[in-house]
Formats: sequence, structure tokens, C-alpha cells
Amino acid sequence: MRAHCPVRSVPRQCRTQNLCLAKRLDEAMGLVSGGLTTIPLRDALERFQRQPGSPRNSYDWWRSAAQRRGQADFGDTRQLVGGQSTSVPILKIGNRWLVDADAFEAALGKHAAAQAELDWISAEYEQHRLHVESGGSLYTSWGSYHVIDPFHLRSQKHAPPWRNSGGSWICNGCWKAAGSEHDKEECHTCRDWNGCGRDCTLSAVICVGCGTRLTR
Repeated sequence: MRAHCPVRSVPRQCRTQNLCLAKRLDEAMGLVSGGLTTIPLRDALERFQRQPGSPRNSYDWWRSAAQRRGQADFGDTRQLVGGQSTSVPILKIGNRWLVDADAFEAALGKHAAAQAELDWISAEYEQHRLHVESGGSLYTSWGSYHVIDPFHLRSQKHAPPWRNSGGSWICNGCWKAAGSEHDKEECHTCRDWNGCGRDCTLSAVICVGCGTRLTR
């Protein structure tokens, strides 16, 4: 008599689900040819958050991002080189959140390069060298700057330079502090609400050192 096979006693739908789950487990653990090598999300976060410049978001924040997008950004990318991404796929197998190990390592490398570039941009600024054209912005170790020739607006950390963040206007020629005039009428948002955040009344910027003037 043929031996009873317990697999055949399982309904077809259940067998299919089990096979799919087994395949996902194999792929997630890198057990099949061309499979995905993974590490636990919590382990990845512990390592990532030891890197300079990494955010200190909670584990629940990362898990929520994975649920919404199936991936999360592990770090910054370089500002002067486009086409980069630090997005890393995150998947859930059973009750475990797992991170694509190869993509994670690549993201760490890009983040380190971005931090090195940030330090270089900051050092260049101290030597009075700007590295973005008029209309552009760059972040630094102390904040950011936004260039509007012949001036730039220097803002402290966490204050976006394209907003009315209380930054300081600096002359691109003599690097002296500049004053500003506010003769324009307020916009509709400022009149009726709580401010537009764009410094809409700004009418001119004047360098107190060399007299250079920018009319807005």
C-alpha cells in the first residue's frame, strides 16, 4: 500500500499559500539562487543611527514608512551629484520586518559620501566660495544658504533658506552683511491669515560694505 502523503491531504489553496510563503522565506533569507539577503530592520536601524548625520526617528516611524511605501530612505544623498537614492526595500515576513542587506550597505556608502560633501561645502563657504548658481540652495553643517545674485541668504540649521526664516543677507562680492527694505504690500495670505513665510514685503537688499543693491 502506498504510504499516505500528508501534503495531499491539505487543500489546494492552503498548499499554494504555504509554497508561496516558503518561497518568500527562502528569498528573504537568501536561501535560493539569486535570492535576497536581508537583515532585521531593528539591527539595520541600530547601525544606521550610529552614523554621523543620521536622523533619530523611532522604530515605529520606520515601520510605518515600510507599511506605506515598502521602503525607506537610509540617509542623505549628495547635493552636487544627482541621480542618487538611499531608498532601501523593506518587507515583512511573518512578524519580522527585514531590510535588503545589499541595498542597505549601498545606502550607508552614499550617506557617508553625502556627509563628506556637506563638510566640504561648509569649509568652502568659510573660504568665501559658493557652489550653486543663483536661485539654488545648499545645506551646510551649520544650516544652509540660498543664492540670489549678487547676494545670498544664510540661514541657521533646520530653517529652510527659501522661507522667511530670519536668515542673514550676505553680499557675494565683499562678503559683508547686507540690510533689507520692506516696502511692498503684504500678500493675501499675510493680510488674512498667519503669514506666507516668503518674506513677501521684501523690496530691496543693500550691502552696507560696498553699496551693491538688489531690487526685488
